Amino acid sequence: MLTAKGLISSRPRQGITVADFKHWNLFDADVLNWILLGRPDLYLLRHFLQLRLAIEAEAAYLAAQNASEDDLINIENALIRMKDATTGQDDTHEADIEFHQSVISATNNPFFKQLINFITTALKVNIRFTNRMIAVTEDEYQAHVEIFEFIKNGNSQAAFDAAMVTQRATIALVDAQIVALENKS
Repeated sequence: MLTAKGLISSRPRQGITVADFKHWNLFDADVLNWILLGRPDLYLLRHFLQLRLAIEAEAAYLAAQNASEDDLINIENALIRMKDATTGQDDTHEADIEFHQSVISATNNPFFKQLINFITTALKVNIRFTNRMIAVTEDEYQAHVEIFEFIKNGNSQAAFDAAMVTQRATIALVDAQIVALENKS
């Protein structure tokens, strides 16, 4: 199992060795979970956020084109949970994750849907980390509402742009932490 995940290699007369990190299968949910449950570093988090930028903005674009009524209800229900979370009535992290899952699912693209588990695993650490730096605010909730409204109204480009803004804000937050860390060195 560890060999299939790219974590170890086994060679005759050399034994088993831990594979170089660059050979690990980072798209494997188990591998990603193990990394992120350990001590994820800010650089890896930034790399992940850069991938989210590419995936989630396009997912919002496609959701605006392809979302069914059920998809829209699922996204809206996630928003209701997010609103409840701003007043302490629901779990902020789980509601936020549900929103992102619902948008990706609303693409109705089987390749994007395959990424839900990967995105969910990493979001669990990502959101807990970024929310530690800055609390979830009414503005953040409103940014998610805006993305939903663009999706609901079929405005693909505006949904894409709004998702880019929220993702870039998160990347900027992590980048600031990286700069602060590097300045300490």
